[in-house]
Amino acid sequence: MKEILKALIHWNPGEVSFERLGDFVRQIDIERLNYQDQVPAATDPYHYSRTIMLTHPVECVLVHWPPGVASAVHLHDGFWGHTLVLEGSCENLEFELHNDTLYQTGVSFGRAGQVLSEKAGIIHQVRNANPQTPAVSLHFYFPAFDSLAGMRLFDLKNQRIGILNEAAQTTSWKAPSSHFDSIVESAFQLA
Repeated sequence: MKEILKALIHWNPGEVSFERLGDFVRQIDIERLNYQDQVPAATDPYHYSRTIMLTHPVECVLVHWPPGVASAVHLHDGFWGHTLVLEGSCENLEFELHNDTLYQTGVSFGRAGQVLSEKAGIIHQVRNANPQTPAVSLHFYFPAFDSLAGMRLFDLKNQRIGILNEAAQTTSWKAPSSHFDSIVESAFQLA
């Protein structure tokens, strides 16, 4: 893990591109990656846990997904990234919002050693669809961000949109209401 972080620290932010970072992430050999002692504890079976490993010039986050746990559907507004699955498997569900209707447009699946890519402007959800086995993933985002404040979450069940604030630690509707700046009810329809 140290070698990866050391390599990224020396990148010039002006030279970071979606393709370059994706190529870098796809070349990581997870068999040689020493990360196990840095995986955050899963203290809540309903929330994922994350550890921020690096914030400049690329954000690097190690995530522990308990069985069946998912992020909320959320918007990557102004940033993009790549997710390397380290253990288990993860799904990336993609959505589009048109005329206040949210449509699921695709799903991609990654097993250990595979990469899921997330373009800027994507509305998506990452989840561990396995109800019995945890998953671990390493996320690379650019530009890096210091907090989740301002991130827009979509609640599929209740068709509401929430905007996270500085207190938010995960993109989850299971977080306390104090982690939201605002919540708009009846904000969209689900196709």
